[in-house]
Amino acid sequence: MATRRIRELTEAEYEKAAEIYSRNLRVLDEWVRNNYSGELVPLPEDLERDLQEMRRQLKSQKRQVEQEKQRADRQTRRADRLEKELAVLRSEAARRGRGKKGGK
Repeated sequence: MATRRIRELTEAEYEKAAEIYSRNLRVLDEWVRNNYSGELVPLPEDLERDLQEMRRQLKSQKRQVEQEKQRADRQTRRADRLEKELAVLRSEAARRGRGKKGGK
């Protein structure tokens, strides 16, 4: 594995880097924020608030998924019961139909 060497910046390079960095700093609501890729980097409090909101939404969506699963299970059980009932009715109808033909 090759070793990467790190060199010290010249004063001119350091000043240029400091200038670029300082151009990306903004003051917003009395906070200094780094402007990265055209967007302000969120403060920890903003990130925490967003995280809590995402957790709340996820919990709500999980609850909805569970309710839909339960509804689908109920519908499946109902369809199974109706299919069995239909099979019984068809069997009875076929038996009655044979009884009428034989009794004529």
